[in-house]
Amino acid sequence: MSTLKPIRSVLFDIHNVLMTQDVSASFSVYLAEKAKNDPRIDTFWSGDVRAVLYGLLTKYCPLCDYKLCTEFSPDKPARHIRRAVDEGSLTYEGYKVAMTYMLTNYVECEPKVRIVLDHAVDFFTRPDFLMESSKPLNVGVKLFHHIVKKYGGENVFLFSNMPIELFALFKASFADLYESIPVRNAVVAGHLGVTKPDARAFKAMIQKVGGEPSTMLFIDDQMNNIQAALAEGMQALLFSRKPPAELAAWYKEIGFDFQ
Repeated sequence: MSTLKPIRSVLFDIHNVLMTQDVSASFSVYLAEKAKNDPRIDTFWSGDVRAVLYGLLTKYCPLCDYKLCTEFSPDKPARHIRRAVDEGSLTYEGYKVAMTYMLTNYVECEPKVRIVLDHAVDFFTRPDFLMESSKPLNVGVKLFHHIVKKYGGENVFLFSNMPIELFALFKASFADLYESIPVRNAVVAGHLGVTKPDARAFKAMIQKVGGEPSTMLFIDDQMNNIQAALAEGMQALLFSRKPPAELAAWYKEIGFDFQ
C-alpha cells in the first residue's frame, strides 16, 4: 500500500520519464554520414566526443572568461554551461559560438581530432538534431495518459529543465502529451529563469499549480530533484523503468499496469 497522502495535482519531469535520448548514438550516425564524403573524418573518435567537449568546457568555460569553471562538478562536467542553456541565458547559437571560440583559441589538437570536434559542436548545438535522437519512454507515456484520465488534464503538469528552444520541438514531436494538458501547465526552466533542483524553481511551480504543496505529487528520475521537492513540502516519487517499491505501490493503488 502506498504511503502517499491524497493527491490533487501530478507534475512530470520529461527527460528519462516521458522520453529518452541517445545523442551519442545519433552523433555516431551523423558523423558516419559526413565521413562518406570526407576522408579526413575518423569515426573512431565519435564514441567519446561529447565527454571530450564537456571536459574542455569545464577547463575553458566561456561563462568564467575561459578559465577553469567556478562551478566545476566532477559528476556533471560543464554544469555551468548546461544550466545557462536550460535557463535560457545562453541560446544554442551562443553555445555554438562559445565552443567554436574555445576550440579555436584555447585548444590544440591534431587535425583528425579537430574535425570531429567541429562536427560535434554543430551537432550538439542543434535542437532539431537533439530532438531527432529522442523517443518516447513507453512506461512513462503510458503513466502520463493514465494520470490525465484519472485526475483530469487540468491537474497534470510538465516541470522540466528542458531548454525553451528544445521544448518548442518537443511540443510538436510529442503532441499527444503536450495537447493532453492546458498550455499553461507545461513549464520548463526557461519560463522560470531557474533550473531544478533550485528551491526557487519549486516555489515558483507550487505557486503556479496552486493549493497546498502536500497535495502535489512530483515524479522525476533524479534524486536531488526529489529531495528538493520534498523540502518544499511536496510529495515525490523517484521514477525508473523498473519501479522501486514505493513507486510500484502507488502504481497498484491507482490501477496502473506498468508491464
